[in-house]
Amino acid sequence: MNDSAFDVLYTKALNKLNVPITLLEIKDDELHLMADKNDESKEWIFPIGVNTISNFFMHNPPTWAEIENAINYTEDIIVPLSTKLESGSLLVSFTHDLFRIVESYDKDAKSPYKMSIEQVESVFSRWGFLVSGRPFTTDTLPEDLRFAAFLLLLREVMHHLGFNSIIIN
Repeated sequence: MNDSAFDVLYTKALNKLNVPITLLEIKDDELHLMADKNDESKEWIFPIGVNTISNFFMHNPPTWAEIENAINYTEDIIVPLSTKLESGSLLVSFTHDLFRIVESYDKDAKSPYKMSIEQVESVFSRWGFLVSGRPFTTDTLPEDLRFAAFLLLLREVMHHLGFNSIIIN
């Protein structure tokens, strides 16, 4: 998505929701956030994306050491932003691949879907059991590393930037 499309989606979400929002877009090699603070739009682009995280995963499923390395790397990049975001902002994303996480939680979900941090953590915990050795045939979670990277990035953004929920379109 180009920058102007990101701006259009941000404006659309802001007008539709009529509350302070933070727009999230996860790309292959970048993570974008756009938010209002003091009536001024701010945009942050981080050099971390699905490919970046997937590169930490040398195994499928990844080892816990690989996951911890990916988490630590993600935290180092996004945690400094936590003091720059407006408190109480609603996280919104139009990143289509994130809807796979929603469907892993609720197979009958319809877009847009409001997913809580607890629901994201629930999916992450299920994935953790699979990483720990439970057969993938015992769960409906995708076995691919791209899904795992989106899940890890979403979880870390929500957890470290203080979002209680996300609306995924």
